[in-house]
Amino acid sequence: MKSGFAMISAIMLLVLISTLGMFAMKLSQDNTEKIVTLYLREQTELHTTSAIQMTLLEIANKGYGTECVNEFNTTLDDIYQVEVKVYYIFDSNNSNCRMFDTTSSEQNGTVILDVNVQVTDENILPEKISYSKRVIEKL
Repeated sequence: MKSGFAMISAIMLLVLISTLGMFAMKLSQDNTEKIVTLYLREQTELHTTSAIQMTLLEIANKGYGTECVNEFNTTLDDIYQVEVKVYYIFDSNNSNCRMFDTTSSEQNGTVILDVNVQVTDENILPEKISYSKRVIEKL
């Protein structure tokens, strides 16, 4: 009778330890996914700032006379897809640019940038991470 009770106690102890181990593994996996998601979200916000600066540099390089930058698309770090749409506010009429008419002289020489950065690699996370921002910049 004693050896049977000891065997049952040992089996119950093994089941309890394995259950606790599985719980710890699941908790560790959940925390890892949360950390990766948080990291990727922060990176998309930082890449948005970089995309704004790169677009303004491209506008400065090409000028806004005859050749306009209406869109700026690139891939950063092989997993971030960047899309920027550019709208110009000028008092001139250039058919190559996406233009808004100005209502005052203070608005002249301004651009509106619609920036969207998203993670394109589904192997990292199954959910889609995307960050959008609209910026008004004076040239």
